[in-house]
Amino acid sequence: PRVVQDEEGTYFMMYTSYDGHVARLSVASSKDLITWTKHGLAFKRFPDVWSKAGSIVSTYHEDGRVVATRLGEEKMYYMYWGEGNIKLAKSKDLKSWVPVDSENIMSGRWTGGVLAPRPSSWDSDLVEPGPPAMLQGDKILLI
Repeated sequence: PRVVQDEEGTYFMMYTSYDGHVARLSVASSKDLITWTKHGLAFKRFPDVWSKAGSIVSTYHEDGRVVATRLGEEKMYYMYWGEGNIKLAKSKDLKSWVPVDSENIMSGRWTGGVLAPRPSSWDSDLVEPGPPAMLQGDKILLI
């Protein structure tokens, strides 16, 4: 799971739900990191499509807080996600997410994305986002 805070200090966790057949990226929130409220699937419009590994673009503060950061003219949150290929999604509230390329679904799996495995390289099998993506000035660092 990956955890960030919003501007008001509420924690949001992106985690994978798995029913033995399909992995689904899910969302929960907490005010204290002890009691959590589940908000269901991140991609509510796509309940049966494989999704996991949500890395929300965030600002890393010197006091240790990792705060989800709104970007662009729309002031949306952005999240890198996926397994195999890394994709991009956006949200107004950190609870419901819309894939930027929501037309690109084949056989219950997403294709395309912003970063794919490279043939004959160390990442030739799959790529997947790590910790919350770091906003660095006007650039985003994704590990």
